[in-house]
Amino acid sequence: MAGVKTNNVNFVSISDDVLVNRDGSTSRQKTSNLATQLAASGAIADAFEELAEKIDNISVELGPIYDDTSAGLSVVDDGVQFRVASTDADVAYDIYVRDSTNAVFVSSVPSASALAGLLNELRTRRVASASETDFSSTSFPAGTDLIVSRNKSGFVAWAMLNEEPDTIDEDIHQQDLDENWWLKIFDGEIGAGTIEPRHTRFFIASKNLFNKYSADIVAGYYVNSNNGVLTENENYSSLQFIPVEPGTEYTFFPAGQIAWYYDDTDEAYISGDVTTADNASKTLTSPTNAKYVGVSVKPAWMDDFQIEIGGSQTDYEPFGYILPDEYIAPTLKLFHGEGTIGRTRQKLRKRLRGGTAQVRIAWHMDSWGSAYNINYALIYHLLRVYDGGGGTAVGLAGPGWIGAAYVGGAAKQNVLGAAGRYTVARTGAWDDNFGTDIYSPDTCSAETTDTSATYTITSTSASNAVISEFSLLCGGTGSFDYSWDGATWTTVALTDADRQIVSLSEDAPATGDWTLYLRFPDASAFKIMGLLPETEVSGAVGHAINATGTQTAGRAASDASAFAANAALLRPDMVFLGTPINDRNAGRSVAEWVADIETLIDRWRAWSATVDLCLVMPPEVAGPNTLEPRMSLYKNAAVRLCDLKRVCLVDFAAVLGDDASAYVSAAADLPLLDAVDTHFGSEGVYLYQNTLLKIITE
Repeated sequence: MAGVKTNNVNFVSISDDVLVNRDGSTSRQKTSNLATQLAASGAIADAFEELAEKIDNISVELGPIYDDTSAGLSVVDDGVQFRVASTDADVAYDIYVRDSTNAVFVSSVPSASALAGLLNELRTRRVASASETDFSSTSFPAGTDLIVSRNKSGFVAWAMLNEEPDTIDEDIHQQDLDENWWLKIFDGEIGAGTIEPRHTRFFIASKNLFNKYSADIVAGYYVNSNNGVLTENENYSSLQFIPVEPGTEYTFFPAGQIAWYYDDTDEAYISGDVTTADNASKTLTSPTNAKYVGVSVKPAWMDDFQIEIGGSQTDYEPFGYILPDEYIAPTLKLFHGEGTIGRTRQKLRKRLRGGTAQVRIAWHMDSWGSAYNINYALIYHLLRVYDGGGGTAVGLAGPGWIGAAYVGGAAKQNVLGAAGRYTVARTGAWDDNFGTDIYSPDTCSAETTDTSATYTITSTSASNAVISEFSLLCGGTGSFDYSWDGATWTTVALTDADRQIVSLSEDAPATGDWTLYLRFPDASAFKIMGLLPETEVSGAVGHAINATGTQTAGRAASDASAFAANAALLRPDMVFLGTPINDRNAGRSVAEWVADIETLIDRWRAWSATVDLCLVMPPEVAGPNTLEPRMSLYKNAAVRLCDLKRVCLVDFAAVLGDDASAYVSAAADLPLLDAVDTHFGSEGVYLYQNTLLKIITE
């Protein structure tokens, strides 16, 4: 057959008409008519109808378009999206979602005129892509006037020029195979190392800007505050060009010679400052053109040196960045966010160097905080962790919180009560509020209206620390009496039925062994929550503010004002939180439990932004594997929450696995849980203890 075959015809990017078949004959059809036909019926028309239906459904789901956000908030429920009219001609309406009493912007929906403009832009502008940045051997489709060239680290955009440029610059000009000239209008190439974690939104940065492991630290030199140049001195190390923000307050501890720079060279020196006191901090405001700071550090300061934004020194936190687990492929991790633990470790290091410090640890949880005397064993292990077992490196600073309620007929023991160092006893008629007292640190208390009742707390060893302050948490009406020897009594008026702090330090014995007697002949009602004996001794203190069988919901429901006052009284450096066992057993959802944990985190952080928090997650318990939802569902939600809140999480399932049959009951391959398949038993207590100890000490 003579002529040109169809497979040899040139390609074009735009057509006026096409060859088609109709009733067995070959004909020409205008492209515009073909588009109308395709839009009227068939697969393309069906796709358009499906899209239109989805848009209509979205409109129905979002309801009417309100005049403003206030109108929408007055109608919709929390968490529901709604539409608000826009004054922007290019926007049909804005979408918001209700968050409590606030309207949070979600997105804007373009108007019909804006969509028409976009379509017109697409019709009039021809965009092509290229895999190479060198176009000399590439011919682009006719009409192309914009090229996007991608590479491994970014992209470059090129616009076609109407003619050859007067002056050709090889960095921004080039020709394609058809001798068309192109101008580089955007260069998004990103060189290796130009994006650091601090430039991203997904890394969580430490507050400490000083990296003691930096390869740029120069030993034997300090930063000269007069000129910014490194000067030889064997007593110092230096680190220059730490990125900072201009015109911002920074606190240095300990403070040494520093220098500010507007670029990362010595010649960019701006100004400096000199402070060389070993235990002093100093707050300075960076110059308005500063981009970097250089610091001088003595070797003895290296583990505690900190640069932070703000006008005051806070507890030490290691330099670094945390990448939330949502950006990491799933792995079995025992610890999540262990880098958030700073204040507790700092105090331990200070004690190790012979400094004065109390390390105060609290267990704000259920029986997982006290089963098999975990808390007591942990404190005692902590005393000897640094000195090979002698038990004197950290030291014992006192008993911590002594809870007053009874459970199972026995007194609710504090951390050291299990060792026989401190005991409680009572006579008469008492009612125990276990996990229900919203004013008590451990949500527990004991009440009596028996005027003949008594309560006694005893320190049983002369080697116990001498107490400098006794604070009794109680409530009631009328008055009560206390005595240190059982002979001389002091009367105290009860002024608050819910909660009051009474100092019992007057005439208190100046020895380690003592007995506190309480009686209530003139009290129409008396409630005791517990006793906090304070010492001035350096060492470890443990607060067992846990309550067996309680849910997280009960602790989160504590009176907010009382919670803050109790936190200020106990002053823990570290708080262990958890667990969802009882919440699951009571049918509370994962979301409800997470909300309660978040409440506890926020309350502790409201008291102190630097308190160390650690959420403890058990493996699959009580079963095996018969209860729903599975403990792993709580863990997965907890990981996300801990990433968001910068809280450490201990996940025992990472060690033991999700198959509880492997470690539940005496017949299991690894019998770690106790007879009720809930707590670590005698075989598992050391795993639990050493795991928590690892969090504190590393």
